[in-house]
Amino acid sequence: MTTKETIEMNVKICEMFAIEFAEWCIEWRVEFVDDTRQGMLYTYGGMYQKYTMNEILEIYKKEKGL
Repeated sequence: MTTKETIEMNVKICEMFAIEFAEWCIEWRVEFVDDTRQGMLYTYGGMYQKYTMNEILEIYKKEKGL
């Protein structure tokens, strides 16, 4: 596999992951709730606990076994 083919394959994997994460965010109702010194905070699943986007991503990865 050439370098160009490897890059193209990695781009497709990243695009697929980004789309799946976006769909998961919609399904779990990830919503912006606050802009603080720590950055923007979100809720998900109708819960009131606030998370950073990095924390939301970690929750997604854990649920998907990534």
